[in-house]
Formats: sequence, structure tokens, C-alpha cells
Amino acid sequence: MRGEVLLRSSMLVIVMVLFVAACSSDEPASGPITIETEADFSTRPVVGTFELTEGADILGCSNGTFEDTFDEVTEDLTKLLTCSEPSTGTFTILFDPQDIPGPGDENGPWSILDGSADFADLQGEGDFWVVSTGPDTGMETFTGDIEYTS
Repeated sequence: MRGEVLLRSSMLVIVMVLFVAACSSDEPASGPITIETEADFSTRPVVGTFELTEGADILGCSNGTFEDTFDEVTEDLTKLLTCSEPSTGTFTILFDPQDIPGPGDENGPWSILDGSADFADLQGEGDFWVVSTGPDTGMETFTGDIEYTS
């Protein structure tokens, strides 16, 4: 009888530990992020590749491709990023290049507009800058903080 009580108690503790571990995976992931792009400005829409040099473990994405879109009605400039691996889905950054002081040729704020699949609950914002690397090419750097639940 006593052995049966100990076995049931042990099983209850194991179930509780597994439950707590499963619930803790729903905690929001957050932290700093740096995304660096290589852009081809000679094409419309502007396209290129990106790499996360900081925050890849938080986002679950280390690199991918992007495509910029300009909305002529709202004058919003967005960047749709598609991760190569391991996460699936896309997220869209709203950004506003300006001729203001900063580390780049153009600088400004950015924020997460929306996301799909693994990035459905992604939020974040920060600063970005663009540096020309050739007549039709450039590097963009987006730094800031993100938070999401996946």
C-alpha cells in the first residue's frame, strides 16, 4: 500500500513538472535584434537577402530573402521578409527612410507591421540605416527589440 502511494505521488510530480515545462514554452521570447540586408536598388520592387547577426535564436530565423513594397496611397514603405529556416512564415517591417543624422546615407525608424505562421504574434521596433555599396546596391541595418510568443 505504501509503495503504491509513493508511486502515485511520484507520477503526480512528474505530470506536474511536464505541465509546467509545456506551459513555460508559451512565454514570450524577447530581446535585441540586428538584421542586415544586401539590397539591389536597380529592380522594382527592391529585393535582396538578409541575415540576422543578433537575435536569430530569439526569432528562430537566421537568414532569408526580402521584397520591398511602396504603397502610393499611404506612402508606406514595407519590407516583407521570408525566412529560409528553421522557422516558417513571413513578417513585414514598416520603415521610413529619412535624410536625418545617423550612421547611414538614410536613417529612420522601423516597426513590425504583421507576421504569418511562426511570426503571427511578432512585435518589435527600432532604428535602421542604409549605406550605399555601389551604384545600385546597398546594405541596410535594422536594430531594435522584438517580442513574440511562438
